[in-house]
Amino acid sequence: MTPRELMLQAAVYSEKAEHEHQEKTAIAYLTAALYRAEKMPRLESLLKKNEAPKTKQNQTPEEMLAVAMRLNAGNKGQLIGKEG
Repeated sequence: MTPRELMLQAAVYSEKAEHEHQEKTAIAYLTAALYRAEKMPRLESLLKKNEAPKTKQNQTPEEMLAVAMRLNAGNKGQLIGKEG
């Protein structure tokens, strides 16, 4: 194992340990909150799965051209942020 690979493994281990710590903290917090709740929420609402975010549709070539032309018009046809 090279030193770089060792550092990468250490970084992955550290991130995993941090994620597990945050997860355990969240579980403890929710347990305490539910213990104090006057009305217990339905289990289905607690187990609701996160819905996948809607994926954006790719732009058509015509839409890309329209965006590029609007940006070009907004910059008065000049290149910005690039020298020479």
